[in-house]
Amino acid sequence: MPWRLTPRSPAFGPPLHALATACAEAAHALRDVVGLPPDERAAPLRRLQDLERDGSDLRRRLLILVDDTFVTPVDRRDLVAVVRALDACLDRTELAGDLVARARLPQGSGALVGHVDVLVLLGDRVTADAGLLLRPHEVSPLVAEIHRLRGVADRHYREVVTALVTGDDPAALAQTVVLDRLDAAVDGYGQLAAALEAAARTGF
Repeated sequence: MPWRLTPRSPAFGPPLHALATACAEAAHALRDVVGLPPDERAAPLRRLQDLERDGSDLRRRLLILVDDTFVTPVDRRDLVAVVRALDACLDRTELAGDLVARARLPQGSGALVGHVDVLVLLGDRVTADAGLLLRPHEVSPLVAEIHRLRGVADRHYREVVTALVTGDDPAALAQTVVLDRLDAAVDGYGQLAAALEAAARTGF
């Protein structure tokens, strides 16, 4: 087998772990935004925005590192997909929090809490298993848990949207828009699972 330098290089580990951690911290900040009254959301919203900005910096650093490191095109594609999926989770979580604040949705909006809780569980699990992100042949339990939690979110989405569109809540439209953004953040973790599954097949 020909020698090659792969993404297992230790240089990838710390920034990738930091990006995964930022996703978890963003989910916790989002939970604070949703759980607080509208006039008390400024601090957790700033935290969420700071995490999104820092995540963008980490994404750029990682992509530069990928370009500067000798890896095969398949390795490069797989690693870039993992980085972009994590960044999408972070971006979409921040957008949802921003919309909650802008729409001044009520504290602890029941339509949103289920999805926020799923995002917290996803972020915490990915952070706990961040050391495995460069070893996709070992990450099948994480992938399975992501798929399970996506199923939970899908059931929650169907139930809540049905209730919103058939009810008379004046905030239903705003809540539906935010719920769509939360669901997109959950889908970001689905993209991460797909990237890890693809990497396991190609053996990075």
